[in-house]
Amino acid sequence: MSTLISFRNADLGYREPVLRDVTLDICTGDYFGIVGPNGAGKTTLLKAVLGLIRPMAGSVRRPQNGSIGDVPQRDTIDTLFPLTVLDIVVMGL
Repeated sequence: MSTLISFRNADLGYREPVLRDVTLDICTGDYFGIVGPNGAGKTTLLKAVLGLIRPMAGSVRRPQNGSIGDVPQRDTIDTLFPLTVLDIVVMGL
């Protein structure tokens, strides 16, 4: 299998490292899950995968012309479009 994303001794964080010395390969066909408590670095790791943050040390390699999708969580209700899934389905009928 070919490697899609590769972390080598990467320190990830913002002003201070949240994750240190991350070494990880994600290959084609892999399933990848991240589990941990609040503040453990899950979102920081995903931001590095997406290229939204650079490693403070080490390296992160991603495909140059590939695409990676991201669906961020929302913790608020959109007051401009306050419809439920049922409302959307009914509109399509």
